This record gives sequence, C-alpha cells and structure tokens, in this order.
Amino acid sequence: MKSIFPEDKAELLTALFNTHPLLARLLKSGNVKLTGSSMPELAGDPWIPEPIMFAENDNGGSYSGYELKSTTTDPVEVISNAHYAVKQYAASNIAAHSYSGYDMLPPDDGELTDEAYRLMVEILAMHIGRSDGTGNDGKDLDGLPAMCSTKPNVYGGINRLRASNAFWRNQAWRARENGGAATKETILAQWDKLLLKLIRGEDKPDLIIAGLKVYSLFEDSLLVETRSVPEAPRLDINAPGSLAGFKPLSYRGIEVLFDNNVDPDRAYFLNTKYIKLRIFRDRNFVALNTTSREPRRPQALSWAGNLTCSGAQYQGVFDNSVD
Repeated sequence: MKSIFPEDKAELLTALFNTHPLLARLLKSGNVKLTGSSMPELAGDPWIPEPIMFAENDNGGSYSGYELKSTTTDPVEVISNAHYAVKQYAASNIAAHSYSGYDMLPPDDGELTDEAYRLMVEILAMHIGRSDGTGNDGKDLDGLPAMCSTKPNVYGGINRLRASNAFWRNQAWRARENGGAATKETILAQWDKLLLKLIRGEDKPDLIIAGLKVYSLFEDSLLVETRSVPEAPRLDINAPGSLAGFKPLSYRGIEVLFDNNVDPDRAYFLNTKYIKLRIFRDRNFVALNTTSREPRRPQALSWAGNLTCSGAQYQGVFDNSVD
C-alpha cells in the first residue's frame, strides 16, 4: 500500500507515528486521510466536513387512527455533518521565526532535518492527547479532550449543551460524581459501567488510551483480579499486541495502552473506526515560507488538518480526578 506521506520521508514519518498509540492505530487502519486539493482553500479559513451518525427528527414518527402529532414552529434540525476547523502547525530546528500559513517556500538549497519531522509529530501527538481546541486562541487542534469532554461542549461545530444535540455527546465517567477516586480494587468495576454505555451489539471501543496514574491503577488491578478470580474474564494479560512496540494488555478484549501525552487521571475509550486524522494535501509535512533577519532563510516544516470524529457518542472518557 502506498504511503500517504511524502515519498522521501514516508519511512521516517511511519516510524514516528508508530511511537504514539492513537496515531499508530489510525495509520494502521487507514484512518489517516488526505483532504483538500489546492492552496487557495486555506486562505478562507476552511472547515473539514465529516458525515456523522445522527438522531432522528422528533417531528416524525408512527401513529394509529386520529392522533396528535408534533408540528412545532421550531422544528428539530437534522444534522448530517460535523465541521472541524483546519488547524495549522509549523516546526523548525531554529527558534524565533514568523510563519505564514498561506505562502509556500520557493525551492532553495536548504533541507529540513529529520529532527524537524520528529518535533512536528511530537507536537501533534501532544495536542491530540491534551488539547481541547481552545488553546493558543483556538489555533490548537481538537484533541481527545474536545472529543471526549467531561461535560457538554461545542464539538465539530455542534453545541452539545443543547438538549436536541444530546445524541452527539460522548459518554463520561467522573470519579468525583461516583463516590470518589477509583482504586486498584474498584477500577475495573467502574470501567464496566462506562463500557456498557459504549456497546452496541458487536460494535464497541477497540482501544483504551490511559494516562500515567490510571494506567498504573489498571496494571495494579491485574494482580488483584487474577488473585481473586482464577479465570478473570475482564483481563487478558497475554493478548496479542497489534501495535508494534506497545505492551499487549487488554480489558474485555480491548487493548489498553499507556500514553504520556494523556492527562494522568484520564483514560479514553475509543471506537477508532469513527476517528480520522485528516491532513490537507498541501500541508502534508512540507516546507513552509519563513521570515527571519538572517541572510539565508531557513526552512520550516508545515502541517495542516485536524482530528475528526463521525461518532462522538461512541467515544468515552474515564476521569479519575477528584479536584
């Protein structure tokens, strides 16, 4: 299969993506996608449309004989797409430069080093794990905290605070609202309650990404579970690892992986078939025009796109903080 990355850096970028759990899963499943076709599209602050799973219009339904039906003057809007802003990033080995997201650097004899690519992927992975999309005056991408919020927010251009948009809300388990922080003895029981909200027949999360504290609790729970139950159905400590370089632990058949970029007190229950990393074709890890006071302008690496989701209601967050 041909890589979506620039040919001369495909091997490097693939290796870098494979060092981060969610990026590795999305790349392996083909959910890292190119979008957009030409540079002028960036000039108008474009949005990435994402077809979504949505609720039925409440103004329609079944009836029998003479029966009053809803014909409100404020009909329920049927939403067919979420819209994600295109977020732009730049990375360079040299600090203190101004970047213009709309001008490409003319060819010169300078070359971007591998360190610039490494830095860019690290920044993207960090923001996917930690960004709620509001940082740096809204320039940061919409990461997992935006997708899987602990309280209703605006995500994908859809206001999840509105009751009519409740279908678009992710599932959440908040320790402070359920008796306090989980322990190694209770974490699996709490995970069970969250997971039940995310299962639809055979469709369920396929990846759990946990921060340091929650992952440590999960590891400690393995000993508790295997001591108390000879054949523990919730755990499989010998699960085959599908992502290279990651320790193969699982919970109810779902891979559980540690990610240092995730809040230490959180774990994200992800159904990754609904999640995509969309990259603009003309910002697919390419050189960007820079302005500096140095006689020779150095190159900077550019990237544009966003993390998108077509089924936010099938994603979950476990929040073990009590503050």
